Amino acid sequence: MGIAPDVAAKLSGVADKYLEYAVKFTCTETVRKGEIRRSRSEEGDTKMYGYLLERGDGQSVREFRQKLKGDGTVTTTEVIDAEAFPPAYEWVFLFSKANQPYFAYRERGDRFEGYDWVRIFEFKGAIPYTDGRDIRQWDGVILVDAATMTPWRSAPSRGTRRSG
Repeated sequence: MGIAPDVAAKLSGVADKYLEYAVKFTCTETVRKGEIRRSRSEEGDTKMYGYLLERGDGQSVREFRQKLKGDGTVTTTEVIDAEAFPPAYEWVFLFSKANQPYFAYRERGDRFEGYDWVRIFEFKGAIPYTDGRDIRQWDGVILVDAATMTPWRSAPSRGTRRSG
């Protein structure tokens, strides 16, 4: 796997905690689509949704979006708005037991990002890239908080070809 078994177990444990707590929040999601030119975002289409995570089989979660009424309450209508990248929460499951067989990992040391101490991991998914929705299609670099092993920031290279 490219990382020590005890490190893999700690990273997987963090993913398990996120799975446990993932369905305990709701929020209003603002989605803004536009082009980025010369380090600034051009105005684009902005949409707002009622957003929550839904646990289906107990081992995975999925995004559930609902239309918002003018007063800010949600309708019962689910909105399907697929993007060509994995859902935001998917990054915390990068090292889950379910995903580990689909990835090659390599630890690349540690460093400080501002005041945060992070460990650096490269990852490469085993599934051929098609649409980018499945994180197992991606490769890149992820920074993990060195103390808590919580995913901190990812910079996928496949699909977007830009750091994030």
